[in-house]
Amino acid sequence: RFGRTVSQQVVDALRQRWTTPAAPGHITVAGEAVSSAPPLAENEGVLSKVLGFDPLTLQQVVEDSSFNFTPEAEEETETETEEGAEGGAPRFALWGQGALSSFTGEGDALSSLDGDVTTLLLGADWNTVRWQAGAALSRSWGNGSYDGDDNADGEISSTVTGIFPYGRYVLTPRLDIWAVAGYGWGALSLNPDGMEEEYEPDTTMAMVALGMDGLLLDGGSEGISLTTTADLLSMKTTSDEVEGLASSEGNLSRRRLGLEATRPFPLANGASLLPSMEVGIRQDGGDAETGFGLDLGAGITWKDPERGISGELRGRTILTHTEEEFQDQGLAVSFSWDPDPSNRGPSLSVGHTMGATATADMDALFNPASFEQVNGNISSGQQFEAALAYGFPAYNDQLTFTPAVAMVLTSSRRNYSLLWSVEPYAEQLQADPWQFSIEAERQEHASPSTPTDHSLKLRFSTLL
Repeated sequence: RFGRTVSQQVVDALRQRWTTPAAPGHITVAGEAVSSAPPLAENEGVLSKVLGFDPLTLQQVVEDSSFNFTPEAEEETETETEEGAEGGAPRFALWGQGALSSFTGEGDALSSLDGDVTTLLLGADWNTVRWQAGAALSRSWGNGSYDGDDNADGEISSTVTGIFPYGRYVLTPRLDIWAVAGYGWGALSLNPDGMEEEYEPDTTMAMVALGMDGLLLDGGSEGISLTTTADLLSMKTTSDEVEGLASSEGNLSRRRLGLEATRPFPLANGASLLPSMEVGIRQDGGDAETGFGLDLGAGITWKDPERGISGELRGRTILTHTEEEFQDQGLAVSFSWDPDPSNRGPSLSVGHTMGATATADMDALFNPASFEQVNGNISSGQQFEAALAYGFPAYNDQLTFTPAVAMVLTSSRRNYSLLWSVEPYAEQLQADPWQFSIEAERQEHASPSTPTDHSLKLRFSTLL
């Protein structure tokens, strides 16, 4: 399970890199982009988290921190540009990414097993328009605990260093195939409760993964479009024999296929309807959790740009079979109204969700955590969100003053917010050169023993 988690973290990091390429010079710390501009001008988000003004978790620091560096290329000649359309000279990139995730499960001699795995990745690759090849070096740390038969409980930890060569080829501008292989080596530490002796066998892992992502069929503005996500992963782990502990070997495989179909329907006055349907299929085998999973989702989106209205209804249900069965459903509905194509006038947004996340689509089944949570411990609550704002002209029509109210209601808490902001008048989708805002928030908890929280936030941002 530790090796499976590391393998999945590597594959997810690479797929994210391929689907959302980072800027040539890019550094992100805890989800905030670091800019070369003066700190107070562009880096207020980073400074706010580093100085402790905004709450910050270890998961945010690890998962939301990354960098990407690509040396600037010299100006290409016309001949080199034409060659670049088919591939061209490869460009070098150096990148880094972090990941933090959990694993849980059961075994023949274990009633429960759980832990966390942190992985840091440093990679380098060469890429053209059509292909990309490189390798990533990883360092992973894992900690957890287990409950076994006959009160055989204990703590477990592991470290692994791995090398993962990878490649990707673009079949069409919106469809590509990829492959990842890897080998890792490290040590396992097993510390049974009530025993002074600690077992520390050496471990190895080997994995290979293949996949395809992208648009299979492009129906345009009035036809059916079909998107796919498919992959295959196989992995093997071994641990050496030490005194008092036999050697072990484990294998696992995973096959996944996801399909999403959409069909737009143009309406009068520029409005449109966009229904969609998704299906995700997953088959796990080997020495960890095994079984078959099926995730179904459907939705419909209505947009009327002339009136500034949009609405969406989405639902999904997931059926999975491990050692037990569990079902997980979700439904979400949202509505927004913003009739003015600027930051003036009224705007309203309302959303309501029930059950699990309905917008996850086929990715819900593809998430490893979903397959392992056989105890059915999935959120089944409801959440209602609403926000109302109105932008007023001020100072000779040069500025916009916007008061707003918002609330979030769940089974465990209630949030009420009052916000007032001032910014220059701007058309919709234009970035404001600066903005100043004040937000007051009250958070009430369902538990009577938890006190009500109040907060006041002042924020100023500027673009130079």
